[in-house]
Amino acid sequence: MQWVLMDYNDVMVHLFTQETRDYYKIERLWLDAPRISIEGQGDEKNKGYKKCLDI
Repeated sequence: MQWVLMDYNDVMVHLFTQETRDYYKIERLWLDAPRISIEGQGDEKNKGYKKCLDI
């Protein structure tokens, strides 16, 4: 498994290996998108979630 896409209508989740992430560079698609603040972003339990959103 290299890439899994989960579509929940309002939210899409991409799960992939680091190698696949480096190859496709999906972050470049969102470079012009505005950033939003997420409540609880600094909480320890949300540390991994923040990392995924902070590209």
